[in-house]
Amino acid sequence: MAVTVNTHSKPIGWSRSDVIDQLEEAHTTVGAHMGPVTGLVGGVKSWTYGGVNTQRSSYSEWDYYYDVEPTSWTGSGTGATFEIGVYQGTVRYVKVNRQGYGYASGDILTLNDLDFGGNGSNGVQDINVTIYVEGYATGGTTYELGYDTNQDLSGTDANGVINATNISVAANITIAEGDTLILKGMNGISSNTYIFWYDPSTDTSLGNSIDTGALSSDWSGTYWNVKPENVVNQGARQWSSQNDNWYLKWKPAPGQAGTYYIRSTGLGCIHTITVVAASTSNSVVKTYGATNAFFDKQNRQSGLSPWGVCRREVEANKKYGITYQAYQFEDDTNGRTELSIATGSSYRPKTSTLPSNYTILSNSRTAHGRGYDYANDLAVTNDDLAYDMYDRRFKGTPGWDIPYGPNGDICLNDSTSTNSPVISYGSMRYDDHAMRIADYNAYNSYSLDLITYQSGIDPNFVVFSFKQPNLSSTQLRDNSFMTWFIHDYTSPGLFDYNDLFLGGVTLIAGQSDGTTDLDYPYIRFRSFMAGQHVGYNDSNLSKRSAECGFIPYKSLSLNGDAEGSPYFDTLYGTSSLTTKQGNNDYVSLYYRTNLSHTNRGIGGDNTIKSTSNTNVGTAYAAQQLPNSTNFNAVIKGLPLQVKIAPVPYYLPNDFAMIDFDVSTPQANIQQGDTITVSGTEVYTIITGSYNQTGRTRGILFLSLIHI
Repeated sequence: MAVTVNTHSKPIGWSRSDVIDQLEEAHTTVGAHMGPVTGLVGGVKSWTYGGVNTQRSSYSEWDYYYDVEPTSWTGSGTGATFEIGVYQGTVRYVKVNRQGYGYASGDILTLNDLDFGGNGSNGVQDINVTIYVEGYATGGTTYELGYDTNQDLSGTDANGVINATNISVAANITIAEGDTLILKGMNGISSNTYIFWYDPSTDTSLGNSIDTGALSSDWSGTYWNVKPENVVNQGARQWSSQNDNWYLKWKPAPGQAGTYYIRSTGLGCIHTITVVAASTSNSVVKTYGATNAFFDKQNRQSGLSPWGVCRREVEANKKYGITYQAYQFEDDTNGRTELSIATGSSYRPKTSTLPSNYTILSNSRTAHGRGYDYANDLAVTNDDLAYDMYDRRFKGTPGWDIPYGPNGDICLNDSTSTNSPVISYGSMRYDDHAMRIADYNAYNSYSLDLITYQSGIDPNFVVFSFKQPNLSSTQLRDNSFMTWFIHDYTSPGLFDYNDLFLGGVTLIAGQSDGTTDLDYPYIRFRSFMAGQHVGYNDSNLSKRSAECGFIPYKSLSLNGDAEGSPYFDTLYGTSSLTTKQGNNDYVSLYYRTNLSHTNRGIGGDNTIKSTSNTNVGTAYAAQQLPNSTNFNAVIKGLPLQVKIAPVPYYLPNDFAMIDFDVSTPQANIQQGDTITVSGTEVYTIITGSYNQTGRTRGILFLSLIHI
């Protein structure tokens, strides 16, 4: 069957955001997007007492359980997991890790104590977690309260004006889901002060008398011994250099109605915050993804690093049968434009709804958003960006699904800071050419095409490639750029997607054209086998990636860091040239010709004597092998990688390699040119590598377009 070729074009003046839209359209065309999903777990509303681990209570250390699965739950959701933090044997927080889908606010998920330090007799108890799902409420109001120079609290809430209240007097504050509450200028508040949920009937950490402000001895204004993740997305942030100029900003989502509290060390009381439910008509459960759209994307601002995430089904009804692949478009340190790719088994999208006209400040926004410009951040036209950016990230177990901790350095955001668009450190941000697409800074004055080549034999196999058709060229690589495919094949028996996810990506790059070095032309298949990683030879791999099993590693530490490169290379060299790459470390295609310029078919010399039978010297007559020995076939059945065994996937037979040799020097072979093998067998060129000296000779990667 023939390959289906589709071209997605962006006109002159295209932007970085246009590239993300282009990728979204291309993935729609090849059917890569899964349908929409709702009911993603947005957070924890409350959770029950988890007991005290008597074996760990005397140790002043944290124990982290990153990817705890519920053993039972109400409702029909699936896939959610939680991170549990335990200090001195006591559960201090429960956070959402994987969000899953199909849940409803108020669902209760039970976490078995055996999964976070219990053994049946050491005091650890199951935890029942009440969740709320991703959503928002429309029509909310912003309320601002703060302390004046006399340390009197005043401002407004949903009930109206709150009269000035002394620092030692508790206030009762009422807002609704979807409202925004700003508490500022609160003496003693610091960057790690949070609003928190508390239930004195099940938690004694604050004492039994909340009204008197009884506090446990180890609570010091932070979230020690309380439950912050249940409600708050960020700590207090400083709006000036003054130590007491800190503020908290919170916008409760639908499903978070309840009673909350806040206290800082400088306050002599605990304030009560009552959140009432939003009206049903104002509550919106968020939907993510569509068959014609990325699962998540951000491309609303020019000049930044836009990105999009595709949710792709690799194998149905498998625990890890869905792979999330993210693209981010950015400039590298050399001024070139690159497309970075990362993959994972779970991804958490944005958690709040931002206005369409929000503005990112020039300063780089850090995790939890400290150091913001106060006036801009509290402006009516600007929403809270901190947590929204902070939580766009791959999720799972550190070292298995992601290289580092679930709340560590691997996330997506809008900043151009070198430490912020961390997807750029994802699967493959390497090579001067292989990851490069048409340089935005130099060439957006030419139109940009993204071409897809979808197999007719295996529709899940799709090659993507960028090209600028109107850019002048004398060689293929002058106007054809990054070429790649995402690994997408069902379990070959070698591994099971109930245990592992498929996280591989392969780049296809012609390593030279137009070179005068006859040793050089070859096509490289570089396959990244380990999902996300940070850096070119990062030892922190996503080891749950199925193909990571091909990467040799040994345990360097308790965490079992991997040694070696996270990728394999297969080099397809041309045999139509007279010499080879120096180390011979490439695959040679079977190619024969008896033409004299190759020295491949010349030999079998005869010795010719003089007619007088006098030995006056010897002359030689070169012979050629018969034409029947010539061979230049189209090579199909290409393995994913030659250097791994067993090979888990072979490219479908409507993709192929071919050696070529034409007598014309300086031939300008281009992506989209065709090669006719017979009247019915026609191939189109995707990429290649060739020499133009004297003749034009090299190797091409092709797709079958007619048979």
